[in-house]
Amino acid sequence: MKRYFITGLLIWVPLVITGWVLSFIVSTLDQSLRLLPEAVHPQTLFGIAIPGAGALLTLVMILLTGLLAANFIGQKLVVWWEMLLARIPVVNSVYNSVKQVSDTLFSSSGNAFRKALLVQYPREGSWTIAFLTGKPGGDVVNHLDGDYVSVYVPTTPNPTSGFFLMMPRRDVVELDMTVDEALKYIISMGVVAPPPHTRVITNT
Repeated sequence: MKRYFITGLLIWVPLVITGWVLSFIVSTLDQSLRLLPEAVHPQTLFGIAIPGAGALLTLVMILLTGLLAANFIGQKLVVWWEMLLARIPVVNSVYNSVKQVSDTLFSSSGNAFRKALLVQYPREGSWTIAFLTGKPGGDVVNHLDGDYVSVYVPTTPNPTSGFFLMMPRRDVVELDMTVDEALKYIISMGVVAPPPHTRVITNT
């Protein structure tokens, strides 16, 4: 009985958690329906609420925004909008900070989270997985002696929180592992290990 119960639990737990996450995402995106007049809401037009209608509307809005911003006129509008926000003291600081982070994370030309690393943290002899985010900048480089890299050490099982560290390049080990494999490894608390990669050693 215990074996059967555990087997059933292993089947239902991932399904329930997946359904809960998807339900949370869809219900959150459905809030975009509030941007539309009440007269064109699905419940008003069809008499019933359609789950996911707001999520679809959100995706369409994002695609249209990207399409508009990709042409010359759209780029001018974006520049004008950012200049307008730059004149608002508090909004300017928050917007610029968020924009810099989002540009780094989501831009196709960005270098954040492109490499999985092995670092010693929180003490020597204790190893964990981290992600390369770049190199130290600003006045920080004037106080660091040697070649340093910026790394992000995520927490388990929630990788959205973690620690930002600047470490000597010689102290980090680049892993032959994709970012997706490393994230799965972290979220599963080491249970779902990525397949081993065979390193090819060439003699020069």
